Amino acid sequence: MFFKLLSIWTSWWEKQLQHKRRWLIGGLLGSSAAMILGLWPAVLEYQARSLIPPASLTQSSQSEATNYQLTSTPTASPTPTVVLLPDLTVEQVFRASQANDRTLVEQLPQTEVIRVDLAGDVMLGRMVGFNMARYRDFAWPVRQIGLQIRQADLTLVNLENPVVEGCPIMTEGMRFCSPIGSLKSLEFMGVDAVNLANNHTLNFGLDGLEQTVEFLSAAQIDSFGIRDKQPLIMQVRGQRIALLGYSDVGNQPGSILAYPEKDRIKNDLAQAHAQADLVLVSFHWGQEYQPMPDVYQRKLAYWTIDQGADVVWGHHPHWLQGMEFYRQKPIFYSLGNLVFDQMWSKPTREGMVVELNFYKNRLAAVYLKPTFMQQYARPEWQVLGNNNSILKRLEKWSSTLQQSQEKLLAS
Repeated sequence: MFFKLLSIWTSWWEKQLQHKRRWLIGGLLGSSAAMILGLWPAVLEYQARSLIPPASLTQSSQSEATNYQLTSTPTASPTPTVVLLPDLTVEQVFRASQANDRTLVEQLPQTEVIRVDLAGDVMLGRMVGFNMARYRDFAWPVRQIGLQIRQADLTLVNLENPVVEGCPIMTEGMRFCSPIGSLKSLEFMGVDAVNLANNHTLNFGLDGLEQTVEFLSAAQIDSFGIRDKQPLIMQVRGQRIALLGYSDVGNQPGSILAYPEKDRIKNDLAQAHAQADLVLVSFHWGQEYQPMPDVYQRKLAYWTIDQGADVVWGHHPHWLQGMEFYRQKPIFYSLGNLVFDQMWSKPTREGMVVELNFYKNRLAAVYLKPTFMQQYARPEWQVLGNNNSILKRLEKWSSTLQQSQEKLLAS
């Protein structure tokens, strides 16, 4: 009986063990399958990263793959936006100026556009200084135009008088000067640098010149046109602009003020190009009270551009003169009087502010902004449009210059 019971118990236990074995094997198989399924995405990712399918790994390829460097898959860079700048013409400049059409500038990335404003003669002495004293306002002459000009990144004018201590108030005479306070006019316009190469800078001698440079510097206004201190390099929005000034009016070779000798200009331009991205050259030249430049001025302007100048602009005639393009570089022969007490004729009361817009060191747009001194030596902006008499007259002169350029170059 005992043995029979033992046999029954043994048989039952063997059945239990078989069930446990099945359960254990099934559990092991299930766990293995779960692990395989769980790891399969990682295996796929590894294959994708390795760039070599596992089936292709023969013994030889495995040895070669040992030195294989994993690299990230390159992604295509976005195509940069290309801005095509048209070649500027005299006709286009006057059309855009009359309509104040700023399409050419507005299409450009504004953070990459550099605006440079140029103006002609600014004389803050004689009757201009008298009016400053009378109105007790050193910025009185430019109150009507200064806020718009100061929006430029760089503003340049020709300063036609020394700035000295004890400058007497006068209403006549040709020996100009203005007091230190008169620099408030330049500050109000946001002038960054002035040309000193002209026939009135030395009205008070070398001492007057030294005082002028000192007082300008104290007002954070730079100067150029002194022979051995050129070029002046200005930093504008990460770009470097070189400024050069020359005068052949009341000036001689070897003077402390730069004289337009070709050897000197060529040497100065070489230095300027080594230090800057753009080069602007100013000339005090020409005949007073004439509407057109002479042949000497035009050929000197062409030659200066051939040597590397990007812009040529002039002053001294006290009248506006025409402009032209040479090798796609602009030449402004005379921008007239911006601030001057020559109120005795309409042409001497006219002036021009030229707005230049540069994009990636190339001239993108030019706008001509005429002024007129309605009040005594106080310029005001003129209404634009097709009926603007200043622009219409200037366009006629400029077209004549442009059309005669080829003939002049051949002569």
